[in-house]
Amino acid sequence: MQQLLLGLLFALIIAFLAYRARSLSRSGAYAAVLVGTLIFGLGGWQWAIILLTFFISSSALTRLFGKRKAALNEKFE
Repeated sequence: MQQLLLGLLFALIIAFLAYRARSLSRSGAYAAVLVGTLIFGLGGWQWAIILLTFFISSSALTRLFGKRKAALNEKFE
């Protein structure tokens, strides 16, 4: 039970920071809290680090190549 509560706290902090950085929408932040709590609460730090690594890398790549993606979308519409 203690690990689930720690997971909830950890997920709330990460989701809030990601929402403030505009990496997540409001509904995305809610989903991140739910998924993060379950992953950390049931899987521990090892699984939480994998999830966080994926989220950080995908957010960074989206910011780096977002304009390129938008240009390609316009080209193929």
